Amino acid sequence: RSIYAVLSKPLSRSTFLGNNWNYWHQNNTMAYADITHRLAGGWRASASTQWVRGDQDRFVTGVVLNEGQIDQTGLGGTNRTDRRSYDLRLQGPYELLGRRHDLVLGAAARSGENSAYVAGYWPAIELASNMNIYNWTHDAARPANLVFDYEARDRDRQRGFYATTRIDIADPLKLILGARVDWFRTDSS
Repeated sequence: RSIYAVLSKPLSRSTFLGNNWNYWHQNNTMAYADITHRLAGGWRASASTQWVRGDQDRFVTGVVLNEGQIDQTGLGGTNRTDRRSYDLRLQGPYELLGRRHDLVLGAAARSGENSAYVAGYWPAIELASNMNIYNWTHDAARPANLVFDYEARDRDRQRGFYATTRIDIADPLKLILGARVDWFRTDSS
């Protein structure tokens, strides 16, 4: 059975069943660089890189149905995510069959690492039992110390090559063809 099966009346869309001390802090930091070199004949070579770090600290709550009564549980934790990407590209025009066409050739690489530490993953942290969700005061006691009971780390890598051409078939008609080949790997613990 779900919580909705035991409700005597519906909840309004503005109902908040959390606590006044719940939090979800997110901080993202990003660095980006791009350089382009113009070559003869309208060709360009470019390289770009991007780094993003996301740090998260949170304690969130939810409600569960427990033997016919509604309880409030919580989950807290921290996450750190680092993402890096690199792209090398060569693009420019070429002539074929008396018409001018465009070509893009490139290589890309991406990598990421994520670490998560969670308190209340299993079992969940019980904050309030047999709560009245129609008259909730948002003041369940905040846990003094969080004990992390779950840890996860993962790393992913992606490498690839791509090519695209825009063929000028006739003045109002162009054909775009492209292909991409990628290799992907992920490791988790």
